[in-house]
Amino acid sequence: MKNVLTKVILVATCVLISTHAYAYDIEVDGIYYNIVSAGDKTCEVTYKNSYEYNTYSGAVSIPKTIVYNNQVLTVVGIGELAFGAQVNLTVINIPNTITYIGNSAFRACNKLTDIYIPASVQKLGTAFVKGGSLKSIVIDPQNKVYDSRDNCNAVIESATNRMILGCSTTTIPKTVITIAGSCFTSYEYFETLTIPNTIQEIEYGALGCNIKNLII
Repeated sequence: MKNVLTKVILVATCVLISTHAYAYDIEVDGIYYNIVSAGDKTCEVTYKNSYEYNTYSGAVSIPKTIVYNNQVLTVVGIGELAFGAQVNLTVINIPNTITYIGNSAFRACNKLTDIYIPASVQKLGTAFVKGGSLKSIVIDPQNKVYDSRDNCNAVIESATNRMILGCSTTTIPKTVITIAGSCFTSYEYFETLTIPNTIQEIEYGALGCNIKNLII
């Protein structure tokens, strides 16, 4: 109860207390945030409201910290659907304070071509980015949970050798043993996709993409 009361005090002037169905707690410099922990002074990026997802455009740089009501809050996450329908978003800069990216956080960003995941990210949601225009997916080499080995343009869970996200330029390394469901969806098109003989499991829905030539 104390934590709840603290949060209410922290965001007392925010738009949540209005009659509108806003999804955010606070807004700073055109970016919308929810409070994650008032005690820890942390927040996550979110969208504006439930009927107006498309509120970001061009290049967006997420700051490491924001100042609100004379308090410094650390930005630790990108919430579910935060940039989910941002058709005009072209660049997203993710700071090394981000520890998680939620489900479908970049679901329909069809102008986003490159994504770089910093070492700080320890959790990625399901299909966190699906835009069809992605050409480059790079994980910081210092990340302990995920990697993009062999310049594969994909996200691989390092401990399990399970590929969880690919794009139209992905090549599947021979060290991968599982292709996760929704790794590739209808947003991607492949002239040729080669499945190496090291693959032990292709999960349901993993190859929902458009493939002209599939080599197994």
